Amino acid sequence: MAFRFRNTIRLAPGIRLNLGKRGVSLSAGVRGASVTLGKNGLWGNVGAPGTGMSYRTRLSGSPSHQRRAQREQQRQSNHAASSAPELTAFKAILDERGQVSLVDQEGQPLSASQRRMVWSDYDDRMTTWLQSEMDAINGDMDLLLEIHQDIVPPGSAIPDYEPEAFEQPAPIKPERERRPPRPVKPELEVSFWDRLIPGRQQRLIQAQEQDLQNWESELEAWKHHCLQIDKTYEQCLQQYERQVAEWNRAWEAHQQAQTQLAQMFAERLKTDEDLMVDILTAEFSDLDWPRETLVDFDIDLASQGVYLDVDLPEIEDIPARSAEFGARNRRLLIKDKSDRQRREEYARHIHGIVLRLAGVVLGLLPGIERVVVSGYSQRLDPATGHINGDYLLSVAIDKARFAELNFEQLEQVDPIAALERFDLRREMTKTGIFRPVAPIDPV
Repeated sequence: MAFRFRNTIRLAPGIRLNLGKRGVSLSAGVRGASVTLGKNGLWGNVGAPGTGMSYRTRLSGSPSHQRRAQREQQRQSNHAASSAPELTAFKAILDERGQVSLVDQEGQPLSASQRRMVWSDYDDRMTTWLQSEMDAINGDMDLLLEIHQDIVPPGSAIPDYEPEAFEQPAPIKPERERRPPRPVKPELEVSFWDRLIPGRQQRLIQAQEQDLQNWESELEAWKHHCLQIDKTYEQCLQQYERQVAEWNRAWEAHQQAQTQLAQMFAERLKTDEDLMVDILTAEFSDLDWPRETLVDFDIDLASQGVYLDVDLPEIEDIPARSAEFGARNRRLLIKDKSDRQRREEYARHIHGIVLRLAGVVLGLLPGIERVVVSGYSQRLDPATGHINGDYLLSVAIDKARFAELNFEQLEQVDPIAALERFDLRREMTKTGIFRPVAPIDPV
């Protein structure tokens, strides 16, 4: 299958929990990247510092996806904690029919009384183990069949401009150097006994005069040093004031530039194709997705359209069996799905994919009025024995009609019927068999 468009994004499987679509906004992060929790959910803010290019991408899903993700996490936790539980000296084994066998460490079946004891003493743990086995058989059918429930109304996820932080540090006010201690003036101390000793008093007086001269010299030096400290501080203070003035001018220029960029950003979302490509790439790459899917896309500003080619999952990705609890939750009822049931589930899944991807485009890009999504799958051609990339459906979705969906109750929306409201190319039988179609070509 030759891709028709330039930009290719691989949607990787993953689970993301929604943190809420109401309440105050909280942002955190570093330059060029941050996280925002606001009324429309959790968003990642991505920017290229110094370029003015900045945009926001949604990181969280809808409340319905939160419930599904929590169930998936619980399933994995139950499976890890309870898979094939060892119950003291017993083991539980689930066969292909869903029957539970209880055996000892040597693999010998337990007696009837021992089985009653196990189901009585370990009832909660056995139920948890059966639940995990049932979830493993059923797989992530909720995610597959309800993938469209994460779409948002057109224009509700328009990126916000994320201002670039002003990173020039503010000047630091200088501190005055501490003055050294003032020299202490010496005092004459002549005791009574010094006066009795011939010549001692005179020698003390001469020594004191010398100390006084030294003190006067030290005092002059101290005064000079204090004057130098004051002078240096005044010079540093004047330099600091000049730096503050320069910093304020730079900050004001930065703020004016960011204000201008913010005012231009709304227009760039409609006219800057590179920015639009980056935004779609970031959002597509971060989507929570149940199966690996390849998306190619192009943007046509002249027609206000976006064109997507989607390499759809294969029908083999739909679980082939289903399981539910049997009598008294002591066994599983395991059934092989009919070919028709799997085809119908597959049809619902791929229609949901198309709706989800169209919703991403129309939710993010205000200048786009039309999205064309064409989905193809790798299928065996029995006439040649080769694998062909057959287009299964191609649909042109206009924003106005897309906005008519009930986004508050998407669980009531049938993705198959929803796409039939648009310009749809599809040849699907009532039993979910798809015949190849020609995709809608870009204008």
